[in-house]
Amino acid sequence: MASIHALGLETEREVIDSGKTNLHFVRVHAPWTVLCKYAEELNLRAPIQAHQNPSGNWSEWMLAKMRLPNMMYEEVPHKPLDYYTCPFKASKIDKFLGSDDRDGFFSRAQRSRMVWEVLATAPFGKEKKGEVGVERLVDEGVYTAAFPLHDGAFEHPGEGCPESELNNRQILFQHWARWGKWYKYQPLDHIREYFGEKIAIYFAWLGFYTGWLLPAAVVGVIVFMYGVMTMNSNTIAMETCDKSKHIKMCPLCNDCDYWQLDDICLYKKISYLFDHPGTVFYAIFMSFWAVTFLEYWKRKSASLAHHWDCMGFQEEEERPRPDFAAKAPYLEKNPITGVR
Repeated sequence: MASIHALGLETEREVIDSGKTNLHFVRVHAPWTVLCKYAEELNLRAPIQAHQNPSGNWSEWMLAKMRLPNMMYEEVPHKPLDYYTCPFKASKIDKFLGSDDRDGFFSRAQRSRMVWEVLATAPFGKEKKGEVGVERLVDEGVYTAAFPLHDGAFEHPGEGCPESELNNRQILFQHWARWGKWYKYQPLDHIREYFGEKIAIYFAWLGFYTGWLLPAAVVGVIVFMYGVMTMNSNTIAMETCDKSKHIKMCPLCNDCDYWQLDDICLYKKISYLFDHPGTVFYAIFMSFWAVTFLEYWKRKSASLAHHWDCMGFQEEEERPRPDFAAKAPYLEKNPITGVR
């Protein structure tokens, strides 16, 4: 605990009596100076100019052009603005938008990332033995878990409360994290604002993949129904199921008896459902589907990365794992970035 205090974090303890044992909670807070320091170290981006959010969906645009109702669209309040950003510099804090609001300047995801960076790099023992970071403490059972807290309640206050007064968590719960919203567009900008780019990209991929599975499922059902309708016209299945011929087959083992060909009638009919001329077409269709899905996802992910201003992220900007950095015998200067 002393190490994270030395790094500038503030803590408060709370003990909850749960009967047989007491639960000890340690809440960690990062002051403004610590946030500014680690925002520079992590190369976080901050807004310098706002403009209208251009996000949209191709199906929404297509249905609007065709003047058809769109059951997937839903108006979500507090749509985040889009910003031009640049790497944060504490010496130029007055150049960034919202710098006078210290409580809301950094997003929840950015604050959580910076606090986690401090916790992950704080030593609690001998650094050469890898005794660094809260993850090691959790693995050793010192702490049960370490996680960021949610902001505010998620329940809707009631009918008298307008949606303009809902917090981000309540908006996500009302318009996204509910079973009744499974067919609606995901509010990706709200997800990104609350959870960060990595989580938002994951849900963007999940929604994109689910949507692209729809045509594959429709074609698959059509091919399957074709097999069901043509099952009785299959020559092999009809000859196999003809009991009037009394065709005997050779034993399958030395101690086995002869068996009737019509014993495998059901097996032949079921196998035809998955092995008929239509399945050849479906195999070709799925090969084209897979290639098209991959190429369109590349376009979608690049569009989101540009929209969320994380297009220029480089792997060199990622910091090494704290336990690896602690065991490293020496540091060398990166000839490209100049960072040690």
